[in-house]
Order: sequence, then structure tokens, then C-alpha cells
Amino acid sequence: MNENSDSGLIEAISPNDEMFQDNLQHYFSVGQSALENILAAMQLAGCQTVNSILDLPSGHGRVLRHVRARFPYAQITACDLNHDGVDFCAHTFGANPMYSASDFRQVDLASQFDLIWCGSLFTHFNRARCSDLLAFLSKHLLPRGLLLFTTHGRFSAHMLHTSKSPYGLSDSDAAILLAYYRNSGIGYVNYPHSSEYGISLASPAWTLREIQRLATLKVILYREAGWDNHQDVIACECLSRCYAPEVSPPT
Repeated sequence: MNENSDSGLIEAISPNDEMFQDNLQHYFSVGQSALENILAAMQLAGCQTVNSILDLPSGHGRVLRHVRARFPYAQITACDLNHDGVDFCAHTFGANPMYSASDFRQVDLASQFDLIWCGSLFTHFNRARCSDLLAFLSKHLLPRGLLLFTTHGRFSAHMLHTSKSPYGLSDSDAAILLAYYRNSGIGYVNYPHSSEYGISLASPAWTLREIQRLATLKVILYREAGWDNHQDVIACECLSRCYAPEVSPPT
């Protein structure tokens, strides 16, 4: 195991880590970018430290390693469908292992957290599953806890419009995805040969409306293309008291 003596960053990378593409600088910069967003959200919320953290999906620790270096004494839970990734995070970074499920609502996290990082999961779900995931994560926040999650927003829509089939989509699927997005603020298409996972686009307006449906969440940060200059980053604080339900304007 290699460890950066200056920052405490453990640099060991699993040979099975699909996020590592033989570019160390970029790999570590993606994790650092996530940490910078977490610290920005904490500052905005007036949060000095966190004791319990959930990384879902954790993968093999691309982000978790940076969180561990910054919060060496926190209880960190690594949760993912990839059992090898969870096991690696447990062995290498001292994370609590938690295997996820295709239906995340079946996962018994058994606790609430001061901080939840959910990077690049909403980006692969359709409208209904995005809504369900947001509600699921919000229920596992402690009062004044922070939820940070990422979406494909306007930058990703621009990429789809101007690039040659990014995200592994055919030209026809990319066109369908953009059409749905432009029509309703959210679009989704399955990956080839998959009926559960794919690529989604979500406008800031749609994402904020979904958060607005949950009276316990307060938006404290919205950074378009804020993670790795690509995905939007949204940070919410769990309120100790719920917002009052919206009142329809008089007719």
C-alpha cells in the first residue's frame, strides 16, 4: 500500500478499478474535485466536521480515498453493486463494507449519516428511479446532514449535441435523449443490451423541482459542471424542521 506522506492520501489503485484509465493525474484530480465540492458545501452549511459518511456508489475508492485522507477518523461506509470495489475500500481505506442491490430501496443501510456523496448514479437512472433515489438518500441523512449528488446537466447536453456519440450512445439514441431532455427537462435512454441502466440528462430546473418535493432538503450549492468540469454538483442540507408545504397561488 502506498501512502502520500504529505496529505495522508493512500495511492493504491485496484487492478480492477474500471475508473482508472492509465492517467494518474486525471484519476486523482477527479477525487480531489469531489472533495473540494464537499468542503465548499460544509463551509456554506457552517459544518466543521463530519463523523459518519456514505459513499454510494463507492467503486474502488476514486473519491473515497480523498475523503478518508481529509477525515481520517470518520466512519465511512462504502456501498456499491461491485463487491470487489466494496471489499477493496474496506481493506485499503478502512471503510465499512455494504453491498448494494439493483433495487437500492432493498439496501438496509441501518443508519443515518452526516455526509452522503453520490457521484455519477443519478446520471444513469430514469426519471422515476432518480426521484426514488433522492428520497431514499434524504431519509438516511442526520439532521443538518449534507447530501451531495451529481447529474448530467446543460454541459452534458451540449456535449451530446456537438460531439460524436459520447457516453457510448449511438447517434439515434443520443438524438432521442436530447429530444426528451428538451421537452421535459429530463431525458433517459438505456445502454445497449441493458434494461436497467443508461444515460440521463437533467436540467437544473428539473433537478430543483425534484428537491422541492422533499420538504426536508434545503439547497445550499448548485455548481454546473462542478465535478471534474463535467457533471453538475448539487448539495443539500437536511433540515431539522421541514419546510411548510407549498401553497398554490390564489385563482
